[in-house]
Amino acid sequence: MAEFKWNTTADFIANGKLSSAIVDDVIITEGYTTSGDGGGGTWKKTATTGTASQSPAQLADALLNDASGKQWSLVI
Repeated sequence: MAEFKWNTTADFIANGKLSSAIVDDVIITEGYTTSGDGGGGTWKKTATTGTASQSPAQLADALLNDASGKQWSLVI
């Protein structure tokens, strides 16, 4: 398992393309729209892929799809 850091969740959704990410890798975001805004989280790569650049609100769950369509679930 690898761990990656990204500045914001919104930027990761729009621009994140971790081609080396495999299932169970983790990404930590430091905020949702700005670093330190309290909206960051820890996300774990799942085996599922979907439509690129979808936010947790769009997916109606604790999931997001990055810019390359890889799906990540929120680690609670």
